[in-house]
Amino acid sequence: VYGREWLFGAAVNEGEDSTGVSWHLPRENRDHTYRETLSMGFTSRSPDKVLHVIEEMKLDWRSSNYNVLTRNCHDFSNALCVQLGVAELPPWVNSLAPAGADTYQFFENTDSGYDGGEAIFELWDSVRNTVSRGLGWDAPPGWRAKQLPAPYA
Repeated sequence: VYGREWLFGAAVNEGEDSTGVSWHLPRENRDHTYRETLSMGFTSRSPDKVLHVIEEMKLDWRSSNYNVLTRNCHDFSNALCVQLGVAELPPWVNSLAPAGADTYQFFENTDSGYDGGEAIFELWDSVRNTVSRGLGWDAPPGWRAKQLPAPYA
């Protein structure tokens, strides 16, 4: 936006309450390997208004709130696009993070009781659905990763 690529991440060697928002020249962030540039459109906001939007966003996008699965650079980029009145990120850009979050939640919340593998099939169905939605794919109605044989079904 106006010659700056804005980003959000966890700051290293910064205070606990520092902002996670910063900028680089486009495609010059050495921490990333770039696949492609996506044009999100043109904002009607002036350069001063864009900086005001960024300053407001810095209050909510703190370094200590960064989470690679649930509040990451793609989430910030999408929120910035919304604030600038341009297109939102395509779903495929961040489709793996929700799948990872689902996996994490599964292992955090699953008890140790054996259920014949049903929980694992539910996990993989959830991951498949999340990734498929992110890629714009739809599964046939009622599709399951695997149907359990009797007596487990």
